[in-house]
Amino acid sequence: MPPDEDYRRRIHFIQLMQRHAPEEYLHFCARTARLIAANKLPDHMRKLRDDLARCIRSSSHRPLTLDTPQWANDEWMRDLWFDVFGPDPAPGDPYPVTRDDWGTTRWTPAMRALTTHDAPPGSQLHAQTTTWCSARQLTPSQLKTARGTNTSADLKHHRPEPAGYRDRLKRYVAEGVRRAMPGEQWHTDTTDFAALIDADDHETWWTEAKRLQAIADDAAVTLRVTAPHVVHLCPEERLERGRAAHGDPAYITSFRPDWRLWRRAPKHFRLALSRHVAIQPYEVTCGIIGREVARLTRLDTRGRRWRRASIVAVYVGAVIALNAAQVALSLSTWQALPVVIPCALAVLAWHSWLRRREELTYDVLAASIGMPLTAEAASWIDDNFGSRLPRPLRWLAAPFRDHASWPKRLEAIRRATPSPDHSLAT
Repeated sequence: MPPDEDYRRRIHFIQLMQRHAPEEYLHFCARTARLIAANKLPDHMRKLRDDLARCIRSSSHRPLTLDTPQWANDEWMRDLWFDVFGPDPAPGDPYPVTRDDWGTTRWTPAMRALTTHDAPPGSQLHAQTTTWCSARQLTPSQLKTARGTNTSADLKHHRPEPAGYRDRLKRYVAEGVRRAMPGEQWHTDTTDFAALIDADDHETWWTEAKRLQAIADDAAVTLRVTAPHVVHLCPEERLERGRAAHGDPAYITSFRPDWRLWRRAPKHFRLALSRHVAIQPYEVTCGIIGREVARLTRLDTRGRRWRRASIVAVYVGAVIALNAAQVALSLSTWQALPVVIPCALAVLAWHSWLRRREELTYDVLAASIGMPLTAEAASWIDDNFGSRLPRPLRWLAAPFRDHASWPKRLEAIRRATPSPDHSLAT
């Protein structure tokens, strides 16, 4: 049967280590090799080993990129088995890799990590990697060859799909050993997505994430920015999914995979989406995603940094001025409140006004590339993510809103949306 959610999270965590923290992945593999040699493997790792072997036998999980073929995923899982649990094939593996191929025509992420991360003699990592290499009968010359490989070239070193593999997958689906994956010719799932909003059907949401990722990629290509990685729809992203369930239906987050001060790593961007976005009409979904991708055009720019510096300067200047006035006029704390509170509200209102201007530029930019927020999208966002204040009191919070009113936004979007006649003329 398909693997459980605990297994998915562990495999997803290992995959993230391989991509963004190869040194931590090397530590993980080396520590596991030492525990296996001492026969002290913990129970949760034994369970992971059993589940991984079962998935290799039945090809019942596909945790790599959204469009990775099942065979390529199986080969990646065999590399993972070699790195973590040793050179012997997984029990019952129908297509085992010959031991002589490892380190000659086949290299794994751990082999590349060993060639790029120094382990000084006498260090704990050196002792652990020595145990790892000896158990796998690897030599320095083989690791030197692995230095020339990279992640994008992995599939070139994998074996071609064997004859009869797809017939085996089809038979496993018929027998109930595995579920049909999206993109396979025998995948006929037509489930109503609205009924799956609160469900963790991994394959269904994986398909939806792939569809929404394609929209984000198209917007990123048009705007000439790095495409964000769509998260939240997949069950592994529980934190992102919980955050996206409150507030806006989508938002951009950034992170650096390596926080070491002496090596500044480039930023990576995620696009967190509410699951409800997936079941909206295409125009609504396209407008929401296009607007969020438009934010990336103004991230890490000189103008944005100057705006932030000016905001900080105004805040600091206001605090200094108020403190100086309080001291000069010999005002007590209670006497200064009638002056401090209006000044603080004025500064906050000015900050919100800047935010509204900036947010309006994102709406206009998304509309200029053919991904506008429609009136239908505005109505849906306002109903599900709008202010919960009573209507008579909303005017009090209007100066502190981060977004302009919907009539003003829609009017600016209408002016920025290319007309059909103009597009035909150009």
